[in-house]
Amino acid sequence: MVSNFIIIRTTYPQKQQAVELSQHLLNRKLAACIQISEVDSAYLYNNNICSEQEFVVAIKTTKNLFDTVATIIVNNHPYKVPQIIATNIEAISDDYATWLINAIKP
Repeated sequence: MVSNFIIIRTTYPQKQQAVELSQHLLNRKLAACIQISEVDSAYLYNNNICSEQEFVVAIKTTKNLFDTVATIIVNNHPYKVPQIIATNIEAISDDYATWLINAIKP
């Protein structure tokens, strides 16, 4: 099944910040499922190699909600340039797709 679903990924330096974002999006029905994982990140910033422990937030939602979710992330994020990346869900089971769409309906 081809889908209109995406996974938006962002990172936070503190788990509580990731949890707060998750609760905000779920309460507003802008996402159906959110997973938070701890990760070791290495990246370039101002020509320096940086290394941090962060929390990846994987947000399952629909393509049409990307801009809304991205705006919420930007407006409530401690980083000057937060990661906001969406990946298309190319295939999905019918039952899971039904659950996702029903979970984010207003």
